[in-house]
Amino acid sequence: MVLPIYFVLECIRDQLLRIGARGFAAISKIKKEMDPAGCIPKTRFDDFINQTGVDINAGELAIVLNDYVEDGKFKFKLFLLSMRGKLNGFRQNLVNQAFKRVDLEGRGQCSLSKLCETYNARCQSSVMTEKTSLDQAICNFLTRSFGLLDPVTYCDFNEYYTTLGSTIPFCKDFELVMMKHWRVQADGFCVCDAENNVKFQVYTNRIRVREFMKGYDPLRLRLINDAQFAAGLDNAKIKICKRGCKALMDCYRVPEDPELRVCYTAFCDEVERCFTYKELEKTPWQSVPVVPPIPTLAPQRFLMGIVYLGPEKEERVQDLLADLRKECKAKRISVRGFFEDAATTKNASKAVGHVTKHQFSQTLSSKAGLKVSPPEISLLVEKFDNNFSGMVNYIAFSSEIDPFADVQNIHQ
Repeated sequence: MVLPIYFVLECIRDQLLRIGARGFAAISKIKKEMDPAGCIPKTRFDDFINQTGVDINAGELAIVLNDYVEDGKFKFKLFLLSMRGKLNGFRQNLVNQAFKRVDLEGRGQCSLSKLCETYNARCQSSVMTEKTSLDQAICNFLTRSFGLLDPVTYCDFNEYYTTLGSTIPFCKDFELVMMKHWRVQADGFCVCDAENNVKFQVYTNRIRVREFMKGYDPLRLRLINDAQFAAGLDNAKIKICKRGCKALMDCYRVPEDPELRVCYTAFCDEVERCFTYKELEKTPWQSVPVVPPIPTLAPQRFLMGIVYLGPEKEERVQDLLADLRKECKAKRISVRGFFEDAATTKNASKAVGHVTKHQFSQTLSSKAGLKVSPPEISLLVEKFDNNFSGMVNYIAFSSEIDPFADVQNIHQ
């Protein structure tokens, strides 16, 4: 019986995903040998099958060769496209966002160590339910993906998720996979900001979130539904927007659970790391930072903008700050005094070192006489909103642009 070509291609794709790193390393090597038309010598495809260990019989191999060999050349690019298709715009956006997280410098490649460091192992189902360790989860991921590639290029990264995505029929499920792997979502919302916001409130107010959530789990299954998770945060008096709450639930969701419930114990373990590390008695030599590594608590938060906006926005904001610094130096003015006046008015929020976006814009234009457009104001607010509360850290901002900031810091 002769199988249709698409059955054979599906069989090869599924085997490549099971083979993992060895298969994707072979694909990466073959891609470098392709000519401009995307073809390779026919014998190289035979070598590819042998190297990867894909198990197809002579009849199935003949079907593939019959469809993709022309003039002694194997059309490898067309073969890949037929085997796993291509990502639609929604999925491609997620993959691009994920790669930007590991390639902060925009070089088009990243080291395997950086990939492991960025990979969201803590939110994998087996780790959240304590069936495997963090190290084992990372090792398992590398075994089925990029373990034999170093550095990992954008093409390698895209190839893996294109192949994996061809087995996931719904875009919503693919988005959940990318959230679990790299903490990215289609609308660009950063779940790390939401998590740091919760950690900041938990640390400063000394809240034990677990006590407000475990009541919804009488059987101690580690899982609660979305409504119970949101109610737990609300009962703990943690202020978070609906979008942030949804992102946290997606991050700690268990895809294998029929009800897609949230593993609240893993969330609480991560949040409570701002106090100390779990099971520290097993690793007493591990050092615990005196101040938790939360951006809103960073010691330099009043000396510079500590929020990282990505390479494109960072370049724009640094150019804007340089222009403002030159203008302040030319006018011989210091903007900190203007902001301190705005922060102490009767209607001010009285937040230490912070003003609202409206006060920030009004002070720059009316008091300091600096010409800044609304889009530039929004960019500066995003850069200096170190508490993720919509308030601007004017001390850090003035330290960046005041010509006398170094002298002021010395006196302080």
